[in-house]
Amino acid sequence: MKFKFNKKNAGSEGLRVATATGGVLLSKGAMSLVPIDKRSALITGGAALASVLAIASIGGEGTVETAVKGVLTGVAIDQVVSTITEAVKPSITETTEDSTKGEKFVAAMFGLNGADNGEPFVVPASAWDSPMPKAQNHADPFTVDNVVSV
Repeated sequence: MKFKFNKKNAGSEGLRVATATGGVLLSKGAMSLVPIDKRSALITGGAALASVLAIASIGGEGTVETAVKGVLTGVAIDQVVSTITEAVKPSITETTEDSTKGEKFVAAMFGLNGADNGEPFVVPASAWDSPMPKAQNHADPFTVDNVVSV
């Protein structure tokens, strides 16, 4: 393997990384719309497989093709990580101050000891059954009084 900087490749790969990052964010947003009791390894694994098959089906190496492949790559990566995390989570012990560095490392790999305690933001199933209330103050919709919690 040879390493040699190439401007054209740098731009193309930069686009791929940027769009893959967007794909991960898109994937997380889309999965937050699926009620948590409806999620399973079948759903996340299926989304990952569908993304990989879509990537393999896209021909060409133009800017649009590279961007679409990047987005789909991000979706696939996020869904594969979610599937693996759900499969591994039951066998990982909760970390404490007395946990070894190895235990903390493994838990962190699967997002189980981060600041959010490994819990993604999920819209509860009950939120799908009722309409969202509207903000009262149209002048400043982002005040504490106008935040809607679900």
